[in-house]
Amino acid sequence: MSVVLGEGDFKYRVIEDWAKLPDGWEFRDVGGIATDSKDQVYVFNRSDHPMMVFDRDGNFLRSWGEDLFERAHGLHIGPDGMLYCTDDGNHSVRLKVRCFLS
Repeated sequence: MSVVLGEGDFKYRVIEDWAKLPDGWEFRDVGGIATDSKDQVYVFNRSDHPMMVFDRDGNFLRSWGEDLFERAHGLHIGPDGMLYCTDDGNHSVRLKVRCFLS
């Protein structure tokens, strides 16, 4: 059975187990999700691998932020492609320049 959430122009189909994580990895308390201009999906979470990046089909591409973030809290991609990661554990906002080029 397919689950659809939202209404009007903003309807989304839920896809169970969309993300294909490396063996032994998990999401823990996801603080934010964003999609860049190349449809790469950034998942900012509180696991040992704070930033995980996937393609639109859920294939794992890379991770980063290990030993950088204390407590993932929020994520936003600006119109200029800057990736803003907020960490409420160390009270910081970190930027990754032109996330869509990495």
